[in-house]
Parts: sequence; C-alpha cells; structure tokens
Amino acid sequence: MSEGNGLAQRIARLDWRAVMMILIAVLGVGVLAALITNQRAADAERDAALARQSQSYEVMILAQSLAGTIASAEAVLASGNGSFSSRSGKLQRLEEILEEVIEAGDRALLFTQFAEWGLLLKAHLERKWRQEVPFLYGSTSKAERQAMVDRFQDDPRGPQLFLLSLKAGGVGLNLTRASHVFHIDRWWNPAVEDQATDRAHRIGQQREVEVRTFVCIGTIEERIDAMIRDKRVLSDLTVTSGEHWLADIGDDELHDLIRLRDEAVGE
Repeated sequence: MSEGNGLAQRIARLDWRAVMMILIAVLGVGVLAALITNQRAADAERDAALARQSQSYEVMILAQSLAGTIASAEAVLASGNGSFSSRSGKLQRLEEILEEVIEAGDRALLFTQFAEWGLLLKAHLERKWRQEVPFLYGSTSKAERQAMVDRFQDDPRGPQLFLLSLKAGGVGLNLTRASHVFHIDRWWNPAVEDQATDRAHRIGQQREVEVRTFVCIGTIEERIDAMIRDKRVLSDLTVTSGEHWLADIGDDELHDLIRLRDEAVGE
C-alpha cells in the first residue's frame, strides 16, 4: 500500500473536528475562513444559476402552452367549414345580438371566466366580423392592458368588441365607451359579475348600458343562476361576501347542481 493511500485512510477515520484542527494547523485560521467563504459563494452562485434555469424553463413551458392553445383554436376554427358557431346555441344567439350592436355603431364588453374559451371566441369573432377583438386576461402584460383600454375608450376607429376574463378585467378599469355588457358564462359569486358590469357604469358614462347574461337551459349554468337568485332573496351578503357558501351545499343539492337535465340533451 502506498504512503498516499495510507494517509488518506487515516484521515478518513478521523472525525470532522480532528480534520478541522489539522487544517487550521496547516493552513491557518484566515486561509481556512477564506476557503469556507469562497465555497459558500460558489454554492450560492450555483443555486442562483439553477433558479434562473428553472424560471427560464417555466417561461418556455408557458409560452409553448399558450402557442399550443392558439394553434388549437385556429385548428378548431379552420375545421368544420364555418360550423363553429353551430355547435353552440349560446354562441348563435350572441352573434345575433352582436350583429345589431355592430350595425348600430355601439361598443360592447364580453366577459368570460375561461381563458382558453376566450382565445377561441376571440379568433372566431375576428374571423366573422374582420375586425380586431382584443382579449384581456391573466397573461396580458400591464402595457398591453393599457393599450387595449386606450384603443377601446379613445380611438374613434378602435374595436367595437372588447373580450375580457372575469377576474383580470373585472376590476380597476374604466370602460364607459361600452353601452352593452355580455356575461357569456355564469360565476358562483354575483358580486364578481357586478364588479365587471361596473366597468361600463363609471363616472363619465352618459349612455344607458344594457347588460345580458347567457345561461344554457338544463346545464349547470341554469342551476348556478337559480341558486344565486335564491341566495339573494335571503340575503345579498350571503353570496356577495365570497364563495364560502358553496361549502354548505348538501350532497343531494350538489348532485342536482351538476346533473345534466333532459332538456339539455338533444334527441
């Protein structure tokens, strides 16, 4: 056995306190402290590099997901030879009303709680009326958000339709240029919908604002609508304080809520 290997084995048998004493004796306290500081700095830099790589990966995944969603929306619209709206009676009725809104030269806010559905609807409406339909939702940057609002509010040739997610576009905006508000799908808490509607009822609004809520008969939307109306009869505060009241729903009521009724199923 070589002398080097024998020395390594003897050091390996020592506990960490003995090893530290040897290093202090050989290198001195100052040199050892510098080595420890350098190692900690190297570890911190490595951890920071790993964090940057993780953030870059998350951004890349988000971008790929968004690109995939947009591609899926375009594929759905491209297929079916224009039959996209025929899949939804709600969408057909929405188109009929929007046709009147656009012909009258009015502007409208359209609220939905689903980002992916919003992307599909944006592409469909732009395709149908050949005009820009901005969509403000959670991934919209602050600069893009302000630019969308400014075009809708102040540009005489700006978009007539403004699509917004219920949570991202429901607060903090002044959209008095709109004289029509559409809630395309229902949310459990009507206070959230009321806040969204109030975007058009701000100081400076001089026109009457028409508000329409879309509900599909026989689906969960109809039960949500009925439950909210029942809760409001008892007390507005019961519902408008949040969604906590959902935890009090019994099993039978929950089953009835999500059950698809016969009238919602075609023959």
